[in-house]
Amino acid sequence: MTDERAIRVFVSSTFRDMQLERDELVKRVFPRIRRLCEQRGVSWSEVDLRWGVTDEQKAEGDVLPICLAEIERTRPYFIGLLGQRYGWVPDEIPAALATELGWLSDDPGRSVTEMEILHGVLNDPEAAGHAFFYLRDPSWVETVPTAERSAFVEEAEDGQRRLAELRQRIAASEFPSRDYTDPVELGNQVLADLTALVESLYPDPLAAGSARASVVDPPLLRGESILGVRGSARPGRRARRSGRRLGVTGARHGSVRDRSVGARDALGARVGSGAPRCPSRGTSRGGRQRGRRSSCDGSESRRRTGDDVERDGGS
Repeated sequence: MTDERAIRVFVSSTFRDMQLERDELVKRVFPRIRRLCEQRGVSWSEVDLRWGVTDEQKAEGDVLPICLAEIERTRPYFIGLLGQRYGWVPDEIPAALATELGWLSDDPGRSVTEMEILHGVLNDPEAAGHAFFYLRDPSWVETVPTAERSAFVEEAEDGQRRLAELRQRIAASEFPSRDYTDPVELGNQVLADLTALVESLYPDPLAAGSARASVVDPPLLRGESILGVRGSARPGRRARRSGRRLGVTGARHGSVRDRSVGARDALGARVGSGAPRCPSRGTSRGGRQRGRRSSCDGSESRRRTGDDVERDGGS
């Protein structure tokens, strides 16, 4: 299987307020798309930096380079999720990265999430047809207990203004955006959009001239959602540019959630390495091991060490 028959998607959002959405995608939606791709001889994987980066990497200014390097490796595929949080704003832009991408220095008040969206989609016309945005209905936050609500809303006035402007810019762009009311509805929207994407890029040759049924499972039902009671009630063919040009080395990168067909144990792919890295210790199906989180198809999340921080600054 060549790289040309591959779809590798970057998932962008703030973190603490989007755990339910990301779980819905990773545990219910992406496995279905993976099965569809496998039947078409296409490699599928997603990059999910949900566990953030370490304090050391944050102190060294590696957060933004890591994120933008991953976007380079997944172009032109991108999924952007926006709720009512603007996200973490880095104290400064690494000099090498600012030199490489001059627009990063135009506005020092941008959050990492907005810079991901700009770099991956809004500043890249070639992403058209391969990028999707999903905007959560603000009324959903009202279903969250008052004591937990602060984790789901932006309290800073500047952040609120910037978030509103970003949402408006996305809505006015050429890229498709959908509003959703809860994580289950989001899952069904993403499932429909990605299925249509795969069908358009890699149509089933056996389905020509017939009314063959789709190989993808039916839409998610609330009863089968990973959210359970709480979830139902509330809450390319483009040459890959090396991550090194964005100032990130494989040794400093760390691992990301990267689930790929045909490479069950190809975990923690590092920027610029060109080859996957397998975990040093085995994982059981659906099991856990200290410092590492595994999933039923052999994928893993970034290992949390020490005082790992979320990419949105933990605030």
